[in-house]
Amino acid sequence: MLPISRIFSVHPAPRVTPYRILILLCPLMATVAALLAPFGIGLPWALDLMTHWVWPGLLASLLLSAIGSRKERLLSLGSAIVCAVLMVSAIPAAPAPLKAGVKVKLSSVNVLSTNTNYAAFTHWLEVSAPDVIVVLEVSLAWERTLQKQTQYPYQKIMAREDNFGIALLSKYPLTLIPDNAIPTALSDPPSISAVVSVPMAAPFQVTAIHPSPPLSPTLSALHAAQLNYFGDRTASFPGASFLLGDFNATPWSSASLMLGYRGLTRISGMRPTWPAKGLPFELIPLDVIMSNKNAKPMSFSLGPNIGSDHRPIEASVLVPFSP
Repeated sequence: MLPISRIFSVHPAPRVTPYRILILLCPLMATVAALLAPFGIGLPWALDLMTHWVWPGLLASLLLSAIGSRKERLLSLGSAIVCAVLMVSAIPAAPAPLKAGVKVKLSSVNVLSTNTNYAAFTHWLEVSAPDVIVVLEVSLAWERTLQKQTQYPYQKIMAREDNFGIALLSKYPLTLIPDNAIPTALSDPPSISAVVSVPMAAPFQVTAIHPSPPLSPTLSALHAAQLNYFGDRTASFPGASFLLGDFNATPWSSASLMLGYRGLTRISGMRPTWPAKGLPFELIPLDVIMSNKNAKPMSFSLGPNIGSDHRPIEASVLVPFSP
């Protein structure tokens, strides 16, 4: 009598590994998100989480294409090609037609509330010297550090002990936009919006955000609503306008893709900024600077490690001259 396995042609199932899951699902979900975004349709939260791992998916694909079995090499090569196409598709759109203006330097940094390397932050700030800086995860201790930065006389600080403290510092006068302009449902975590007045430049808007991480269906809905709201407000401002912060989202997530269809340019590109601790390199681009069509991106760079789990980001832009 033949063994039961011979009768039904049973073969051992391929072993499921994190690498196989990563190289299959991440680019697949990112591709689906890219196809749905033009129609304003987002992925369910659990599937959308996978879109954040395109960079690690590319690394895993390249690794398996070198050391895997023949089937794994073919699979990983296909996955690597898809990841590469997704990265190219997320390259910022062409700069605005602005040919002349006032050069302004913007920066955003998540300092990590438990980070005590205040000296590294202060040194970077003195060397980088942005005109306007967004600071995230501002605790009471970090608030005291920021208040000592006298080169930034215009400050709005909302310190908290839950990783959602936020601050906006500027060398130039700020006209704050009242918090009551924000729908109550979108007011927590907090944000800061202000119009900046730089000599010779038309006033421009800066909005600092740190949306909730999309770790549940409820938080994912809040996260998308916050990005949509502040994205619309940034895009519709009549002058130059910028949206900065730790978005808790990568360029390939549903919510981030939809910002592009609202007319915003991702100045910060795709360079990973997190985690800046525990690994020899960062994996995910969470920290973002975006602009509307009334500004022209000039350059972008990452700042040094300041003891946080995020790298600072810096961008130089042109804003229109004052009429």
